[in-house]
Amino acid sequence: MRIGIDIDNTLTNTTEYIENLREQRFPNLSKLEDLDSVQYEEFLRSVDDDIHKNVTLKDGAKDALDWMHAAGHEVYIITARGNYSKNALKDTEDYFHNYGLYYDKIIANVKDKGYSAKINGIDLFIDDLTSKCAELKRDGIDVINFASPSGQVTFKQLDNWPDIVGYLKIYRAPIKVGFALDDTIFDTKRAIAYLMKVYYPQKFDFSSYDREFQEQFLNKYMPVIEDLAKINNEALRTINYLYDKGFKIYIVTKRGNKYMEEVDKTRKLLEEAGLRYHHIIFNAHDKAFVCQKYGLKYLVDNTRTHKEEDIMQTLSIKVGVKNEKNVFADWQDLINYLEGVMEWNE
Repeated sequence: MRIGIDIDNTLTNTTEYIENLREQRFPNLSKLEDLDSVQYEEFLRSVDDDIHKNVTLKDGAKDALDWMHAAGHEVYIITARGNYSKNALKDTEDYFHNYGLYYDKIIANVKDKGYSAKINGIDLFIDDLTSKCAELKRDGIDVINFASPSGQVTFKQLDNWPDIVGYLKIYRAPIKVGFALDDTIFDTKRAIAYLMKVYYPQKFDFSSYDREFQEQFLNKYMPVIEDLAKINNEALRTINYLYDKGFKIYIVTKRGNKYMEEVDKTRKLLEEAGLRYHHIIFNAHDKAFVCQKYGLKYLVDNTRTHKEEDIMQTLSIKVGVKNEKNVFADWQDLINYLEGVMEWNE
C-alpha cells in the first residue's frame, strides 16, 4: 500500500512550536492571530527555516513510520512546505535523516494534495486538516484525519499514531484497476478499419503496413477516429459496476500528447457516456511505468502483447480471447475474477 502523509501537525508539533516562537518574539500578544496580516506573514516567513529544522515530533510518529516500512508499505511525504523558503525540501530531507525517519519519497510545495495523491498513486492519505481530508475524500482518496473524533465527518479520525497503526493493520486498500481507453473501452480498431476502406480500398488491412505508415495515419486521422470510435457498452457496464463495488478505476490512454483540446474532448466523451472513474492518465506511452507509478494492480488492455506482459510487474488482462494466460472470454468473467480477488484481499 502507498501511504501519503502530511508533515506539519501530523508528524510534528508545528502549532505548539510556532506558539513558542511567538511568545519569544511577541511576549505581549496572547496568540498569533493578534498580529495583523502583514506581521503574520513576515513572522511565518522569518521562522520557516527554524520550523523545518527543529520542530518536535509527535509521540509515536517515528515508530509508526518504522512499522509502515516493516509492513511493506510505501511512505510518500506530501507537504505544502516551500511557500516561504526555497530550502524547504532540503531542510525537510535533512530533518528526516537526522531523526532517522523512514520515507520513500518527499514531495514539497504541493498546492493541490488531491491531485498530487492521484498522480502518485496514493491509496491512503493522513492529514491533520479536516477540510483537506474532505477534499481528498471527494477526489476518491481514502483518508485518516489526524484529529480528535468529531462525529461530524464520514471519514476516519484518529488523534495519535499508535491508534493509526492499529487501524492500518486492519485496513485494506481498494484494488486499483486500469482500463486502456482505445480498443478496450472504445472500439478504435473498428473506426480505423472503416477509414482504411475509405482511403485505401486496395489494401485496407491496417496491420499489414509498417510502423511509419501507421503512425502517420494515426497522426493525420486521430480526430476523425475519436469521433467514429464508439464506446463498448459491456465495458461501460463493467467499469461502472466495479466502480460501485469499491474498486479504484484508472483510465489509461496515449491520447493527450499533442493538444489540450484532445484531453478536454476525451474527458467530455467519457462524461457523456456516463463512465465513472477516479482518474484518467494521459500520455501513457509506457504501460509498465504507468502501472508502477500509480500502483495499478491490474491493467485491462485488449492490445496487450506477451512481450509487454513479461516486462510489466503488474497483471494485464485481455478480454475476448480464449485459451490464453490471464484472458477472459467476456466481461462478466472479468467481473467474477476481480470480485474473487476483492474477497481474497479482505
